[in-house]
Amino acid sequence: MDSNNALIESAFNQFNIDSYVFALNKEFIIAKTQRSIIYLCSQVNSTFKNVQVALKVFYQSRSQLELTIKAHKIFPKLNECEYLVNHYAIGVINNILAICMDFIQGSTIDYMVKNRILTKNQLKEALKCYMKAVQYLNTKNIQHSNIKCSNLFVTNKNKPIIGCIQVSDEKASTSNFYEYGWVLIQLFGGYEDVDINQLKKEHKRKKYQNEQFPEEFIAILNDLILYQQISDEDILIKEQENVVKRFNDLLDKDSSFDSFIEKYTKPNESLKQQTIRISPLNRKAIQNQKSYFINTALVDQKDLIKAEGYFQEGQITKASQEFSKIINKTKWLDATPIYNLAYLQFQEKDYEEAIKLFKISIKLNPMYSSAYNLIGCTYDEIDQCKKSLKYYKKSIQLAKNSGNFLNNIGIYYFKQMKYKISLQYITRALELEPEDDRIHGNLGMNYLKLKKYKQAKYHLKKQIQINPKTRSGYYSLAILYKIIDKIQKSIYYFKKHSEVNPDSTNAINKIIDAFNKQILTEETSLKQFQKVT
Repeated sequence: MDSNNALIESAFNQFNIDSYVFALNKEFIIAKTQRSIIYLCSQVNSTFKNVQVALKVFYQSRSQLELTIKAHKIFPKLNECEYLVNHYAIGVINNILAICMDFIQGSTIDYMVKNRILTKNQLKEALKCYMKAVQYLNTKNIQHSNIKCSNLFVTNKNKPIIGCIQVSDEKASTSNFYEYGWVLIQLFGGYEDVDINQLKKEHKRKKYQNEQFPEEFIAILNDLILYQQISDEDILIKEQENVVKRFNDLLDKDSSFDSFIEKYTKPNESLKQQTIRISPLNRKAIQNQKSYFINTALVDQKDLIKAEGYFQEGQITKASQEFSKIINKTKWLDATPIYNLAYLQFQEKDYEEAIKLFKISIKLNPMYSSAYNLIGCTYDEIDQCKKSLKYYKKSIQLAKNSGNFLNNIGIYYFKQMKYKISLQYITRALELEPEDDRIHGNLGMNYLKLKKYKQAKYHLKKQIQINPKTRSGYYSLAILYKIIDKIQKSIYYFKKHSEVNPDSTNAINKIIDAFNKQILTEETSLKQFQKVT
């Protein structure tokens, strides 16, 4: 029993339970703990600690859908823990939504099957779980927001996010079932969000129609999206149970629905180069489709944990040593530890070695968007602008919804003094990361350069509001108020800047002294600003 407890403790310690943001990639976390987690699932009880560990398995990505379904089937004790079952249901919905988003972006079931992402049987099993999860959540009145596909990549720093769905204590509304019906329509119809919104408006007057869908499937979908109008809760639940049964029966009929999927997944030559986009919900995650476990016999889990620990703690030398050992054991065949070592070299400003290692990682994994992004950053540091832009653009091709990558391209154009182009990229970044203080600051500086002072002031103040310890926000506002000739406010923000950046105190005092003596021209003041920077 002691060894069992040790195994559970080991699994628990490999997750940062206090945070919903992982410091390392999700696939790596699952791979290195899979045996521990599977055992844990078999022993799970309602203690908070064990449940939290088990939950982490269910919330990773749609590539783990098979593991999620199998674990839930194999271990009946999972069903005894209501807290876990509640969140399992949400996790299944998250998986389906992620698949839906990939289809909308151009990835087909055919592509996913060929690339061993998903089998058709897994899709059918997932849809059954989806309906079961929908029914369970509605019956239990469990509220979950951000259900629409357009909100899949919305994050909230102040509240825990489970997958793409934010959990709250509010009662569920009966319209949730209605939304799930539209998710399925969007999934199989391949509609953009704007098209779905238009269909919803039309649906108030007429039923949804699609000649490509099986007749029974259309009938089920229309029943789903009509049930929002039923006010009696008991009748609603009964009707929902009926819809779920009909949908499961449809999935079990190999003829009609299988032929529909075959037709739906007809290969499209133009999509052959499309990649499966990885969700940027965990922006710090290392996006790698491979795991450390190319050969599990070569790597001891303790080595992996040790390297990861040093990496998270910022112990560069020790982390480098441990990752180097792992790289040698895996015979330079795994992109992730090579990427990690490259990132450490980047932090140490050994840019030549960093570029070399990053390029090895993308050779092993051509879909490694974070590696392309950091190659761009590295070339940026050594002033090789054309090369940096090339890699920035490649990172965006692979991860179109990464606010971080869009922001970096925006910074590139800002340095080139192409402020309007920079503004376009950083505005898109803000749509994806509305609470990122750096992006607000970069927008503010762009507006400042374009002499749009009202917008600049708004974003710079927003930057400070989100992160009161930011240096650049106070400094940029000081510049803004100097430009618009509000000297006292400029002095105020210079002082705030020196409070969060004590090293600049002497230089700031010289600027303030010059302001007070009214002998500082705009030209000389900007020179002083550069010195402070």
